[in-house]
Amino acid sequence: MAFRISQRVVIIDTANVLDRCPELVGSIGEITSVPEPPNKMYEVLVSDGRTVKFQASALNATTSGRAAAAAQFAGADEGESDEEADNASKVSHAQTLKRGTQVTIHRTENVQQRAPHLIGRIGVIKEVPQHPNTWFKVQFADRRVCTFRPSALRRVAAGRAGAGARGVAARRCSLLRKSALAPSASALSAAFASVSSRTAFDSPATRSRK
Repeated sequence: MAFRISQRVVIIDTANVLDRCPELVGSIGEITSVPEPPNKMYEVLVSDGRTVKFQASALNATTSGRAAAAAQFAGADEGESDEEADNASKVSHAQTLKRGTQVTIHRTENVQQRAPHLIGRIGVIKEVPQHPNTWFKVQFADRRVCTFRPSALRRVAAGRAGAGARGVAARRCSLLRKSALAPSASALSAAFASVSSRTAFDSPATRSRK
């Protein structure tokens, strides 16, 4: 059977096709070059953008309905494959989040709406979800506990976790030092009262009475 340029064809499972490119069996292509004797190979543009050579025996003319059906099934398969891969990636990520794992809060639409001030903060997973629940409980340095989906959590590298802990400790030490150095209100009041009494005792009126 002879084909013409721009004609749409379906690739069938001949021994040659199965040996060279079995993944193309059943796919739709378009003739881009016809052979000149003694050449017998047609050049076909296939769905992934490649141009592949086939003999006429590996090609069947296709009607527009058949081509549309093949394209629809190919698109459905590709969509299902992408969705399955995405779901597998999410499951794999969630499985790495264990109780006690240090995580940083990632910007998601949900976090942006509920708790934008926590984006970038480091916390510790205190409770993992039980099916069908998907929310992790995360505790922060101020002892507050918030819930997040796994998409909002990123594991913290050991070095960064250490730096974060050192930063929290340093801030606590600084607050303690300031608290120790700052005089209390009662101490200031007592000192003021003492100064006032001495001033009153040394006043001219007091000295004249003496």
